[in-house]
Amino acid sequence: MSSSSGTDFGSTDVADYGRRITRRWWLVLGGVALGLAGGAAATWAQTPLYTSTTSVLVESPSTGADQRSAEINLDTEAQLVRSTRLADEVRARLDVDLSTTEVREAVTVTVPPNSQVLDLTFSASTAEDAQAGASAYAEVYLDQREAVAEQRVQDTIDSLTAQLASLREDLDQSATPGTVLPGSTQQLLAESQRDIIISQITDLNSRLAPLRATAVEAGEVISPAGLPRSPTSPVLLLDLVAGALVGLLLGLVAALAADRLDRRVRRASDLERAAAVPVLAEVRDGDLRGAALCACHDRDFDLIRNELTSADPTLRAVQVQDLAGGGPGAACSARLAAALHRTTGSGTLVLASAESPLASWLALDGRPGLADVLRGDVPLEDVWMRSEQLGGVVVLPPGRSADDLADLVQSPRFTDVFTQLLRDQRGGVVVDTPGADTSPGAQSVSRLTDAVVLVARAGETGLDRARTAASVNERMGARVSGAVLVAGPRRGAPRHEHRDGTRAASAAPTTSRAHR
Repeated sequence: MSSSSGTDFGSTDVADYGRRITRRWWLVLGGVALGLAGGAAATWAQTPLYTSTTSVLVESPSTGADQRSAEINLDTEAQLVRSTRLADEVRARLDVDLSTTEVREAVTVTVPPNSQVLDLTFSASTAEDAQAGASAYAEVYLDQREAVAEQRVQDTIDSLTAQLASLREDLDQSATPGTVLPGSTQQLLAESQRDIIISQITDLNSRLAPLRATAVEAGEVISPAGLPRSPTSPVLLLDLVAGALVGLLLGLVAALAADRLDRRVRRASDLERAAAVPVLAEVRDGDLRGAALCACHDRDFDLIRNELTSADPTLRAVQVQDLAGGGPGAACSARLAAALHRTTGSGTLVLASAESPLASWLALDGRPGLADVLRGDVPLEDVWMRSEQLGGVVVLPPGRSADDLADLVQSPRFTDVFTQLLRDQRGGVVVDTPGADTSPGAQSVSRLTDAVVLVARAGETGLDRARTAASVNERMGARVSGAVLVAGPRRGAPRHEHRDGTRAASAAPTTSRAHR
């Protein structure tokens, strides 16, 4: 069993969120499982997609007199490849049941750095269609580029031919008339004009010859489209990872939302917010019955005792109200009484509830007790029992036929008996009762004690009940000093470990008649 100071539980940090998620690990695991199933379903539902890539070297189509290397803008060429006009021609060449837009969206163009190469990638539902699409795009692109280049060359040839025809007409008209005297200025001007025309004709012929003789090449395929061996999408592993991540996120959100909406006490900060009281200790082990009540070196309840006595140096009586059920409150009462006894030598435990399992744990069933005293059947000093199991704590059992104990505790007689108990035992009295939110008898006891300690079980005690119990005690004028949170599941028959590590059933406790 371990504890933590109440001052450590108020903050909400990463570790607190981690504990919230850990408590609902099945939601996170379920989210991941659903995400994996969704990823697998997405893979199964998608149509396989194959891709094939071809590489095209883009060259300048300049020839002849225009053999100056023209700079090519490959980004512009990439946009031309993805043009609607090119896609329309590719669609016609492939003869597929796809729209021009679908064909255009099936191709991607990339430009390797520092190169004059275009990589054309075509995607299709079959490997053959992907290969055919990439090849068709490369062919149509080069055909269109060559057609444009050839048209430009032909336009240049036509222009030069027209200029030649005009120059020849000028040459014919520049013949020297017979009336012009040889050596005259007119003859010299006519011959000079003829020389100029002849020179221009020669220049045009020199430009026409290579244009007519050289074939136009706008580029070439340097890496033909290959036949894909496997689809590029969907990728099962990628879909599973994506699905798992989405499922993990949803699971975390669901776990945090479920924790936020949970109306039960899960951690100390929940109890502090609900009841507005500090948590004095968080007890990790919920099985506190039988031999586990041994009070030697009980650090947890020594700390609780010190906090209570520091807050009220005149502390004489403490009421422990069980909001957990199943015995944690009774066990905490016994341990706190033992802790007070270790320092004052006058620890007394009063079992003011007929349902308290302490009577059975301490072998006090059927013995006279508080109920008998309140009825007037026996005096108070004849029912005290000293428990060696609790280190000498004086125990006041519920009594024989204690079914009416809850009513007896509300009588004026109980106030007298309790006053006598405080006087005779010199304080250090711990009263074990149910919660004041459900027990009128517990409300009557709370008016007579100096401090109230609430006991809640993590995962079982409701937030509303903790809040109500604190509110009822406040209205009754009782001072709620703090709470103890019992963490851990409800367990079966109590067992304990010997020093050698073996397990054995709880030994019967030892009690003896107490003496004043």
